[in-house]
Amino acid sequence: GSYHALGGRVTGPCLPCPEGMHCPFGSEYDNIALWESAGRPAGALSADNVFPTAADGYMTRIDDPMRVFKCYSSSHCPGGVPGTCKNLRD
Repeated sequence: GSYHALGGRVTGPCLPCPEGMHCPFGSEYDNIALWESAGRPAGALSADNVFPTAADGYMTRIDDPMRVFKCYSSSHCPGGVPGTCKNLRD
């Protein structure tokens, strides 16, 4: 998969999805800010506002959502939106 980098569909380049991430069709980096302003719900806001998320066994941090970390145990990292991991694992 791929995603639109900062600047979205208008000015952002289309980049390959990083290893350890899932980039649904239409993923845009800019949609992370929309997700944060909506209070960081458990998933993407809608099919129109998708963004890259961590794959199973990986995690990303809220303060750096495109930096991917591989977990020692996949049971601690279910994948998903930034900051999704078991307590004391980020």
